[in-house]
Amino acid sequence: MSPKTEEFILRALTYFPGQWDIRSEDGSVTGFVRWTIEAGGKALAGSGILRNDKIFALAGWDPGKREWVHTLVEENGSFGQIVVTQFKNDTYTGTFYFVDSNGEGETHEWRNEIIDEDHFQVVEHLKGERVVLHFHRQSGAARPAS
Repeated sequence: MSPKTEEFILRALTYFPGQWDIRSEDGSVTGFVRWTIEAGGKALAGSGILRNDKIFALAGWDPGKREWVHTLVEENGSFGQIVVTQFKNDTYTGTFYFVDSNGEGETHEWRNEIIDEDHFQVVEHLKGERVVLHFHRQSGAARPAS
């Protein structure tokens, strides 16, 4: 692994674990997720609620393809997979392959920007509409080790 790849993986595995509230761009709570480190420190797993649907996600490094892959499954039958293509200045960018519960698929650009140690945002264009989700570490939740 390159030093940049190691930096990216270390940042992901130390920043994201914990409990997060999910808010829409207008500030209303749309759900929550709890991220944990799994597989001996090689992956992140998260379960929670997003827009009244149960969600589960798994993210980790694919050494064969040399990609960080984030897979999301929703209770409503939707499925998504994000392949991170760049990590720079605490911003992750990549491609989101998404299939809704009706089987209609699309591919679009995706960005995850770390704002501070307790807040990050995800920006994507889903079905032609800009969607921004803000994740705030829940009060009293453990902060990542520095």
